[in-house]
Amino acid sequence: MSTAIKSQTTTAIVQDPALNDPVMTADERWVVGKIKSAHYGDLFPEGHEIFMLHELNSEFRRLWEDKKPANFARNRESLTQLVMAKWPYLSAPGLAQCLAHFQTSCGQCWSNDPEDEGLAWDYDDLSVARLWLKRQAVRRAGALIENFTSIDYVVDRNIPRVSVGVVYGPPNIGKSFLALHLADAVRQGRDWFGLRTNKCDVLYMYGEGHAGIMGRLKALYSARSFDSGDIAVHDGIPNLCEAGAVETIRQAITYCSERSGVDVGLVIIDTFSKAVAGANEDSSSDMNVALGKLRALAEELNCAFVLVHHTGKTTARGMRGSSAIMGDVDFCLELQESRGDVQISVKKMRDAEKADIGSFRLKPVDLGRDNWGSAISSCLVEPISPRNRVLEAKAGGSDTRADRVGMLVSEVRNYHETAPSTGEFSELPGLTQAAMAKLLNDARLKPGNLAQLDNKGVSRVVQSAVDGGIFLKRGTRYSLI
Repeated sequence: MSTAIKSQTTTAIVQDPALNDPVMTADERWVVGKIKSAHYGDLFPEGHEIFMLHELNSEFRRLWEDKKPANFARNRESLTQLVMAKWPYLSAPGLAQCLAHFQTSCGQCWSNDPEDEGLAWDYDDLSVARLWLKRQAVRRAGALIENFTSIDYVVDRNIPRVSVGVVYGPPNIGKSFLALHLADAVRQGRDWFGLRTNKCDVLYMYGEGHAGIMGRLKALYSARSFDSGDIAVHDGIPNLCEAGAVETIRQAITYCSERSGVDVGLVIIDTFSKAVAGANEDSSSDMNVALGKLRALAEELNCAFVLVHHTGKTTARGMRGSSAIMGDVDFCLELQESRGDVQISVKKMRDAEKADIGSFRLKPVDLGRDNWGSAISSCLVEPISPRNRVLEAKAGGSDTRADRVGMLVSEVRNYHETAPSTGEFSELPGLTQAAMAKLLNDARLKPGNLAQLDNKGVSRVVQSAVDGGIFLKRGTRYSLI
């Protein structure tokens, strides 16, 4: 048993509000009464000794031995979570005694004598009662709604302040650009796709695209200064499957808040697969453990976690990995290409209406020249307003993915019928993607001067044709089936 713990004694808790305090609910009044009437000789049932957790649980020991006054309130909340998780049926007086021991271990002076001055403890029986009630599995509905408060959102009706959610989509669709766009909007307190945001500090943790992150940030802040606040960036993502990952994330969030003087309300992890490296993404148990750690952190630090994730091999089947991911998160946003733009669709919203957020396209940003004089560029998210979409549709006609596939198939057939013996088909059957890109973009100039597609855009059209059983791929060439 720890000497520091064994030597501590507790006789009572400091003065509490009167039991008829109007701010107390019926449940709170009942629990405070239990605490005040308890005898503080031996409140822990057999096996509930504090020293057991102190000796066996490193996180409990870290909290218990942290003497920094600034961390006291937060550590007290985290300590309560650990104690109630270990002993779910611990009585409220038992929790009060545990917190009194913790009070003493931190060097905080307290006394039961109301005439004593300079007491450092700002914690009373009502606070203990609220912490205890918060951890109870069984509550009366009337007590729960007695002090009803609305959900605090980071992004109105989409991202609650205490939550874990996912943004997912196929590769190269713009997930990371959108994540940075979201981070910047929240940091500035600026509307995001017309949705109100609550200004707070934001931590962006990235595990992919190390070489491109500086360019993306330069593009993001190219049009303004940092005077109104910038996001915090963390190189690398702690592996939630390894010991110490939660503490690393906690320390990073705390450091950001201390440096900026603003609480971190949003943490973006790009990508989720880096945070669970080595785990089986198809395993519900593995994913529940990882997401459970993030949810506990969200509750402890009052912040939202947004995970950037990928679709599976078949895009139509949705998010990659176990269905437990979708089941466990609070919200889920899917990115899909639509009419040349990227649509943000709400696939899950736990406590609000499911309504699509909007659409965007990636706008190139010139960042200068490299050592060889070649252009350097990145992209910014450019939200598309409904008015612009209507005007573009009138000017250029329909331009869905299906329209593009149909146009490509028509051009390939025409080429096949008219190709000379020395053309693309002279050596190998089929066309390369580069040849099809030229055919498709030349055709797009004819009906309504449609925008030219880049390599990624052409690749998506070709892949859709392959997935639809229209093209057959052999090596680097494609032919009609």
